[in-house]
Amino acid sequence: MRLSINVHKNVKYRLGIWRKITEGDAENGDGKKKKKKMKKKKKKKKKKKKKKKKKKKKKKKYEERFDACYSF
Repeated sequence: MRLSINVHKNVKYRLGIWRKITEGDAENGDGKKKKKKMKKKKKKKKKKKKKKKKKKKKKKKYEERFDACYSF
């Protein structure tokens, strides 16, 4: 039986299992807690960038262009 690590040391001691929990295996680490298993990291989804719309240039009316060419 394994108690959660959050339980206060005194409580574990009273129950008489404190040494078992902190020691783990004798070969594993003398009186050290067992190493926690690494959790897999979740991949973050990349946000798609919105494309900026290009503004269309308004075509000048024929008369305005014509006047610009022949204005001296």
